[in-house]
Amino acid sequence: MPPRQPLKLPKPKAKAAAPKASGHNIAAVAAQLLAESPQAEARKPKLPSGFSPYPDLTMAIAMLSKRQQMILKDSERAKLLGRWLGQLQEMQAEMQKLYKLEQLAGRLGGK
Repeated sequence: MPPRQPLKLPKPKAKAAAPKASGHNIAAVAAQLLAESPQAEARKPKLPSGFSPYPDLTMAIAMLSKRQQMILKDSERAKLLGRWLGQLQEMQAEMQKLYKLEQLAGRLGGK
């Protein structure tokens, strides 16, 4: 059996030298360094195309309400569908509030 070859590990990349900052501009330089850091990119979630963090549930709500109308009002299935419908409506209202808050925060933050 031939002797094992040592693993070839990738060489570490040299770090860029931090720019020298004067005393009054430290906050600006720190913000620039944070924006350029790899962790800044990791914090921003990359969503697949066509994906929304706040999906619209109106179609699901409409379908459940239509099913609920076709079922007898006294059955357990109707009660279950009623609970699901209520939960979906609450979720839709909360997501709309969050979306509006996110828009407001973006406008105030200058994005």
